Parts: sequence; C-alpha cells; structure tokens
Amino acid sequence: MKTKAAQQKAKIYIFICFISILLIYGISTLLENPDYEITISTVEGSDKPGITHGGNLFGEELWYPGKQKDGIIKIRNNCPMPVRITYLGVDVNILEHQPGLDSDFVLNSFLNNMEMTVNSRRLLLFSNRLINSEFLSNLIDDNANSSNLSDGSAEQPVIANNDFIEINGNSSIVLKYSLKMREESGEELEAIKASVDFTIKFE
Repeated sequence: MKTKAAQQKAKIYIFICFISILLIYGISTLLENPDYEITISTVEGSDKPGITHGGNLFGEELWYPGKQKDGIIKIRNNCPMPVRITYLGVDVNILEHQPGLDSDFVLNSFLNNMEMTVNSRRLLLFSNRLINSEFLSNLIDDNANSSNLSDGSAEQPVIANNDFIEINGNSSIVLKYSLKMREESGEELEAIKASVDFTIKFE
C-alpha cells in the first residue's frame, strides 16, 4: 500500500512539474514578442520621464462582430526611480471602414461595442484583473495623448479597485489584454481597421 501511495505521489509531482514547465515556456515565448511595448525613459533637462510605444492593440487584420484578440503588453521602465501607473486609458483612431458611412458614427459604434480586459501577472498566472470588460468608450481620456505620459491621476481611474501598477527602476512588467467586438454590434463595424493605443497616467 505504501508503495502504491508513493508511486501516486510521484506521478502527481511529475505532472505538476510538467505543467509548470509548459507554463514557464509558454509565458517566456509570449514575452519575447509582445503585441504592444511601452518604454518609459529619462528625458535630459526635464524632471518628467518620456514615453515611446510601438505596436497596435487592435492588430492589423480586418475585424467583424464576435472577433476577439488576446495579446501581451510589455512596459519597460528605463528610469532609475520606480513609476506608479494609476490610470490606463486608450486613444482610438479609425483607419478604414466601409465606404459611404459617416466616420463619427462608425467611431461611436466602435467605442461602444469593443470590450477590453487587462490582467497583470502574479507568479506564473495573469490573475490580477486591472480592467474588467470595459467598453472603450469608458477608457477614452480626452485630456491625454497616447504618445505622452500625463502627470497626475484620473478622476475615476480605470484600473479596477483603485489599484495601481508599480514598476521598479530599470525593470519591466507584462500585462495580458483581450479585445472583443460584441456579436450584437452592427454591420457598420464589419471589415473595419483601427489604431488602439494606450494612454497612461502616473504619479
């Protein structure tokens, strides 16, 4: 009986090790090629850091109702001091839509039919929910631009539970995001292309 119990424990241990290796390999592979990358750097002659970003959260393919995209965001802090991000918003531009439709109508429909979820990583899992299925219309910040960091915090931070993201100096973090177009969205959103970038506020 003891031998069988020991064998069972050994099998469980091997299984757990195998799953852990798969998780580590999978996450490492994703992090090598993030879909969107943000770099925070010291600006010479200024007491405020600057930001550069690359990629498109929305991707390059044409979208349609019901389509979903999952991806990885990497944020690098090249400053020697830690940065605390208190707000995540978006900057949206419609690049292509069906001819004959009003651009403002398409944009408004897009903002109210696209949902975003963002999770940060705890150990090996992206289990800490920062943005919980919010429509892009709730994430738009008219007072900030995606190419800049804005000093201060938003009146109503988008990050769930008034949480924040802290990045130590000369280090980086990764986030997992999901963008989904509601299946109930109208035909005006078929074959649409858009640029979706992050707006960040920090303190």
